Amino acid sequence: MKLFLLLGLVLLATPVLAETIPLLALTEQGEIRDGIVAELSLETRRGTGRVFLDTFPLTRVTTQTSMRFAQQVACSVLEKECKKTDFFFTIRAPPGIIGGPSAGGVATILTVASLQGKPVKEHVAMTGTINSGGSIGPVGGTLEKIQAAQKKGITTVLIPPGTKMQVEGIDIDPIPYGKELGLTIIEVSTIEEALPHFLPNYEPRPHTTLTLDATYADRMKRIAEGLCSTQTDEYDNGKYYAAASACFRSRVNNARENPTEESSVTLQKELKTFEQELKQHEILSLTDVQTIMMVNERLRETKEAILNGSKGNLAYAKERLYSAQLWSTFLGTESPPQILRLKEGCQHKIAEAEERYSYVVSITPPLATAVRITLDQAYAFHADENYIDCLYSASKAKAEANAIMGVIGIREEALPRVLRTKLDVVNQEIARGQTKGVFPIIGYSYYELAESLSEDTPTTSLLFAEYALEFATLNAHTDTFPDHETYQYVLFGLGSVFILIGGIVWVRNI
Repeated sequence: MKLFLLLGLVLLATPVLAETIPLLALTEQGEIRDGIVAELSLETRRGTGRVFLDTFPLTRVTTQTSMRFAQQVACSVLEKECKKTDFFFTIRAPPGIIGGPSAGGVATILTVASLQGKPVKEHVAMTGTINSGGSIGPVGGTLEKIQAAQKKGITTVLIPPGTKMQVEGIDIDPIPYGKELGLTIIEVSTIEEALPHFLPNYEPRPHTTLTLDATYADRMKRIAEGLCSTQTDEYDNGKYYAAASACFRSRVNNARENPTEESSVTLQKELKTFEQELKQHEILSLTDVQTIMMVNERLRETKEAILNGSKGNLAYAKERLYSAQLWSTFLGTESPPQILRLKEGCQHKIAEAEERYSYVVSITPPLATAVRITLDQAYAFHADENYIDCLYSASKAKAEANAIMGVIGIREEALPRVLRTKLDVVNQEIARGQTKGVFPIIGYSYYELAESLSEDTPTTSLLFAEYALEFATLNAHTDTFPDHETYQYVLFGLGSVFILIGGIVWVRNI
C-alpha cells in the first residue's frame, strides 16, 4: 500500500515537458541593439494555478506578466480549467537581453502545445504581445528580430498586424523585407490564427453564430423608447442600446440648455425612494447582478451631479436617475437561479487588473493614471464588502488597460483591422456564452455600441469592445444551483466612477 502511495506522489510531482520554442528577442550592449533567438520552455505540474518564470539573464517585470497572460489565454482558448496546474516557464538567452511583453504570444502557443501534449513545428517563430481575448498586439524591434530569425535558420515568422518597421526614419514593409531574406512573414491577429502554423493538425474552435436574446431585445427596446422622442436609425435597425445611448446624450444636452427649476432636495427624495425600492429585490441570477452594476453606476453619477448643485448638473442628475430607473426593469428577468461567487470574482478580477496596470505603467506611465483611478475604486468597494460594484470597477480597469495595450506601437492605418479583430473576438465570446445558456446584457450592450462607433471614433469603439469582452465573461464567476435553492445578496452603492481611457476620453451612456 505504501509503495502505491509513493508511486502516486511521484507521478503527481513529475513534470510534463513541452518542446522548447524559439523566442525572438532583443539584446542591448551599450548603444548597440541586436536581435537574437532565445529559448523558451515550459513545464506543467499538478498544483494550484501558479505561474513561475526562471530566466537567465534576468528580464523585466513585463516579461513575467506576459507569462501569466499567456497561461490565462491558453486555458481560455482550450476552455480548460487550469486551477490545478502550475506552470514553470524558463527563458535562456545571451547576456544583455531586453525583457518585455513581446514573449506573450509565443508563450501562449507553447502553453497550448503543452496542455494538448502536441509537439511544436520547427523553423517557425513569432513575436507579439498577447492581449485579452487572444488578440496579438504590437511589439518593437521587429526588424532586428526578423534578421535574427533568418540567421538562425527560421523560415516563417509571425508578426502582429500593423507592425512598424523603420530604418533611419524610413518605413519598411516587413512582408517584402522578409521575402528578400528568404523568409515568409505572416501577419496574425489572434492566437487562434497563429496556432495552425505551430501545431500539426490544430483545429480552431468552430465559429458560433450570435443571436439576439428576445427578452433582452424587448427590455432594451422599451428603455430606448423611454429615452427617445423620435425613432433613430439605430432604433430602426434594432440597435436599441446604441439608440438609447444617443438619445440619452441628446436629452442631457437639451436639459442643460433649457434647465428647469429642479431642486436638489426633490431629486434626493426621489433618489432615496428608488434606492429603497431596489433593496426589495433579491439578486438571484447573473442578469440581476449586471442590472445592479449598471443601475448603481448611474446612481453614483446622479449623486455626484446633485452634490455639484449647478443647474446644468441638476439637469444631468435628473436624466441619469431616470436612466437608472429604466435599467432597473431588467431585475427579475426570468433566468435560472445561480450561485454568485461575487467576492471571489471581485478579488480575481482585481488581481488581473493589477497585472495589466503594471504592464501599462511600465510602458507608458501617463496613460496608466486613468486605469489606477478605476482600480482604486474597485479596492474601495471591496473594503466596503460591496462585491458587485467591485467586480464591475475591476472589470472596467482591466478593460481600460487592455485597450491601451492594444494600440501602443501600431500604425494608425492598422487601427481599423485591430478593432475589427477585437469585435470579432467579442462576438464569438458572447455567442459561446449563449450556447451555455448565458446572455451578458452588459457585454452585448457595449458590443453593440462599439460596433456603432467603429467607423467614426475607432479609439472609443475599441474601449467599449474591451468593456464588452470583460463583461461577456462574467459567467466565470457563477455556478448553477444543484437543487434550485436561492441565495440572497445585499445591495450596495457608494462612491462614483467614470468611464475613461488614458485620462482623456470620458463617455457616459444610458
